[in-house]
Amino acid sequence: MIRMRIIVLVALVLLASVVTVTGDQALEIESVPAEFTDSLTFAQLHQLVWGPKMAALQDQKFLADQQVRALPLNTQTNYDVTFYDIDIRVDDTTETLFGSVGIFALAVEDGVSEVQVDLDYRIIVDSVVGPGGALAYSREGDYLIVTLDNPRQQGEPFQFSVYYERPPDQDWGYWGFVFSGWNISTWSQPTFARTWWPCKDRPDDKADSLYIAITVDTLFYVASNGLLDSTVTFGDNAHTFHYSTRYPIASYLFSVSISDFVVWDAKWVFNNDQDTMPIVYAVYPSMYGLSLENQAIVPEALTIFSNEFGLYPFADEKYGHANFNAGAGMEHQTMTSLSADEICMGTWVVVHELAHQWWGDMITCRSWHHMWLNEGWATYSEAIYFLEKHGWVYYNMYMNEIAYERGGTIYCADTTVNGIFRVGLVYDKAAWVVHMLRGVLGEELFSTAIDAYYNSELRYGSATTEDFRDIVESATGVELDWFFQQWIYGSYRPSYNYSVYLEPSDTGGCDLFIFIEQLQTTDPQVFSMPVDFYIDYNTEQGDTIVLFVDERQEMFKLHFDQMVWSVEMDPANWILKYLTKEHWSIRIVTTPNELSDGTQGDDYLDTIETRGAASTTVSVTAGTLPVGLTINNAGVIGGVPLETGLYTFTVRFVDDASGR
Repeated sequence: MIRMRIIVLVALVLLASVVTVTGDQALEIESVPAEFTDSLTFAQLHQLVWGPKMAALQDQKFLADQQVRALPLNTQTNYDVTFYDIDIRVDDTTETLFGSVGIFALAVEDGVSEVQVDLDYRIIVDSVVGPGGALAYSREGDYLIVTLDNPRQQGEPFQFSVYYERPPDQDWGYWGFVFSGWNISTWSQPTFARTWWPCKDRPDDKADSLYIAITVDTLFYVASNGLLDSTVTFGDNAHTFHYSTRYPIASYLFSVSISDFVVWDAKWVFNNDQDTMPIVYAVYPSMYGLSLENQAIVPEALTIFSNEFGLYPFADEKYGHANFNAGAGMEHQTMTSLSADEICMGTWVVVHELAHQWWGDMITCRSWHHMWLNEGWATYSEAIYFLEKHGWVYYNMYMNEIAYERGGTIYCADTTVNGIFRVGLVYDKAAWVVHMLRGVLGEELFSTAIDAYYNSELRYGSATTEDFRDIVESATGVELDWFFQQWIYGSYRPSYNYSVYLEPSDTGGCDLFIFIEQLQTTDPQVFSMPVDFYIDYNTEQGDTIVLFVDERQEMFKLHFDQMVWSVEMDPANWILKYLTKEHWSIRIVTTPNELSDGTQGDDYLDTIETRGAASTTVSVTAGTLPVGLTINNAGVIGGVPLETGLYTFTVRFVDDASGR
């Protein structure tokens, strides 16, 4: 038997014309929502709001100190924190913190005799006390190492309290616990909780609950997580705000904002008007009017996201906003922090931080490598909000504005602040990943996937990319490893060229040839994606077909019972891509697997067909045909093969009319 294979289908193709499809169409819109009238694109706005996170964090002097100090081996995986009892007195005059934090935990392995607690090396520890008295401890780097009174076996509880003082005579930087006159606030993401309270400063170990007591001057109000249980006054100039949250919470999501706030509230009515939840706003006096205007969207946004994702995950407590010092927004659990300016208190930032209550707070990335599970979902939720409020036109306008073009992987190999706050990748391109997943799955299965993720065993826990992938696969029955490998761990995006050729069919109707090639030279060099093609019959109704494109060059042959007028690739823009529609010139339409096998000594006849030229001249430019076979200028291979084996060869067709 002989087998033949063409390894290069088109050796020479020159373009007669090139038409670039950008995805931006001229739209006649009577009125544009205010969110789309800013002179900046949403990608630029995202950089404006969240880009300073990285810049400010990089400026922290103690980061350089951490890099030059020898870091001890992390052994925090031997215990699981269940509860923090936090009591902090804030001296705004001297800018000193005095605190005690009770840590309640379970051993997760046998023989746990000492545990590591994250605590900045400059914080002064007065003592560590267990139920039976003082415990021994030591300091190493940014770890407080506590020796337990007795070794604990797996599942056994233990507890101790750390009494400490954070002195004022250090450059504590822009993040952590920041004094700025009458505006005192915290920002602990990613690992700055340790700069103001002892904890496990990592996203994968959530306490089941917190008790929070913050004592401040009576001139101040304290906004924090969960429910305000009471405010107790001490003497003439101090009072303590007692908060509690009974939902699991990561250490970086515990926050405190302190100022002479104007506090106002609203209600969210849900569950068919059967239940209500308080919404609390603590804003600087100068921001009160803007808050009344801009934050009125919160109840409706809570309803939109509850309908899309599942009930607001902290409905037994509250949601709210507090102004703070940073020039951005931060999704502190149940009490988002917002910078006091028009942009950060605007619709899209409010929506973004609210969406984090589901994606980031309820389900938190297990490590900062998978930051996109927080930020990509929250960014995509902006698009969901615009879709619900304004329709698909504005949804697509939003997605077009955040279409990321540069390189780098969404997966954060570098988990320093420089690595995780790459806004274009971890926010914008990651939002496109969710958008593309929606396109791959379709509306019904995408909704099924969200419901499965929301209700999974990861609820109030943490997740990796692979956890999310596995849940979606199990819920939808669609294998998706190929999708996440190329979009989360790969870089850039596909660059597609495509052209189409139409001809009447001998059996009636129309034969359609679609040629697609991927031109990117980055990793991956070939993206695998289901791609929509809109088939226009020049009637009121067209069809959308889906072709799975997963090769560098592909030829698709299709038959339609009626004449096709035109064909467009990915018209709804479900794929992050570059797209060029080319004029069809001469192309080989016979694919390698269509060339038939032959038998030694028997007559052989097959044809390599082309479209786009009336007559051609053919040559074999590499490899050889089996001895006994020839190919003519019409592409007909014929003769009697005299040998056996697999034959690979390259043919070149030249259009006689153009010489191309």
